[in-house]
Amino acid sequence: MENIYKKITVRALKLLNISLLLIVIGGCGIFSQTSVPSAHVKLIASFEYNCTNDIEIQCDASGCVYDKNQQFTPMNVNFNNLGNLSVCAYSGCYEGVAEIRTQAEFLILHGERFPFSTDDDLLHNIAISLDLNDNIGVIKVGAFAQPLSCKAIST
Repeated sequence: MENIYKKITVRALKLLNISLLLIVIGGCGIFSQTSVPSAHVKLIASFEYNCTNDIEIQCDASGCVYDKNQQFTPMNVNFNNLGNLSVCAYSGCYEGVAEIRTQAEFLILHGERFPFSTDDDLLHNIAISLDLNDNIGVIKVGAFAQPLSCKAIST
């Protein structure tokens, strides 16, 4: 069982690294020709996604770790074509409007300084990358770097 978690963790971290690289590159304007500003996404399609994590990974400058016992409460992540984003974890939620970009099969959301509902002084940037082919994504918020399983919700 531990080998499965290691394989999942390695794959999730590789996807997270690629996704964060795409976000950094996108911020430098390299995606500018293929980026879709959130105001125009609704012209392409109306969508809403709900996502959750099957494992919990926390990272800092020294690396990433996960609890082998997996005693955690899964996140509840929701977002739509208007950029409305809600990330709930443990005692509250980060909520706000994120910028949306597309690149190939990836839907990328990025929001800055989202407040936590139970502590307005707790602000975090949030990045999500979702592969639209298999609905697998990754989220980075604070110390959390999680693989996500997502489902499209009928709108």
